[in-house]
Amino acid sequence: MSIDRAVDKFEKLLKEVDKLIPAVLKDGTIGYHNYVIKKNKIGLYELIQVGKNLKNNIGSFYLKSSALIAARQHRYNRIMELAQTKDMDQRYWSNHMDAVNFKDMYKRTKDEVKRDIFLWRYEQARDRAEYYKQEITQAFTYAFR
Repeated sequence: MSIDRAVDKFEKLLKEVDKLIPAVLKDGTIGYHNYVIKKNKIGLYELIQVGKNLKNNIGSFYLKSSALIAARQHRYNRIMELAQTKDMDQRYWSNHMDAVNFKDMYKRTKDEVKRDIFLWRYEQARDRAEYYKQEITQAFTYAFR
């Protein structure tokens, strides 16, 4: 392969990558086609569809990657997949928060029986949160490959 062909191929690849990768602004806001993902006051990521005369709030997500996946799914009218992404995001966050709470209760309690129960619940919630995190990562990889 000649150098000129390699350079042309690389430039073509760069143009395709620019189409796929969302733009990140200085304040942390992400722009993806006609969607904006920004953090609200309580720490959730808001997915907003923006147009000339349109500002449509699609939903709130706990993870930025879930909001990006949802933007792509909404763009291509994959509403069932969008609902599944929102459900995975919700399940991840609830299990993550359960793991944090049970870990704290495990550290604070003195009763051995309660400690064992809290440890078991902590490990269960942590494993579920990790499972959903892997699912979201896999969905993100699939959506933006």
